[in-house]
Amino acid sequence: MTDELTIDIQKQCIHAIDCLDAMLPFCVQGGITVLRDDAYDEWENLVQAVYFSFLVYALSDAGITYASSEFHKLGFQVARPKRVIKLQYSNMDYFISDFSTNDLTEGIFLELLPYPFCEGDEPIFIKPSEGMGFSIAVVKA
Repeated sequence: MTDELTIDIQKQCIHAIDCLDAMLPFCVQGGITVLRDDAYDEWENLVQAVYFSFLVYALSDAGITYASSEFHKLGFQVARPKRVIKLQYSNMDYFISDFSTNDLTEGIFLELLPYPFCEGDEPIFIKPSEGMGFSIAVVKA
């Protein structure tokens, strides 16, 4: 059995984004900065918790034995080989590098980097429904 058949990763990404979108107004009202270029530890910790809860731990609960330490920490550079969520968009392969927003009215997006990753690559931003072929891959630093 493969990872892709065990759990619907795209559906889990959609749930994670929906969860973060629901939290946005409460975070803003509570003084937590959420915009991509200004966010700090409070928002990054929430994003990481949602990512792990909806994706990494869900994969483990589905019987796939990955340690959470094997996965790339969202919002940080890839410093050594790590597992990532890989997907296709516009006939190219990408991996999720973060969940972020630049505009509170548009909600949260998947922040993607090209796969394989090259230093200096610029991210693109999409909604999970725009991607396809979600899977687990290893990105090297």
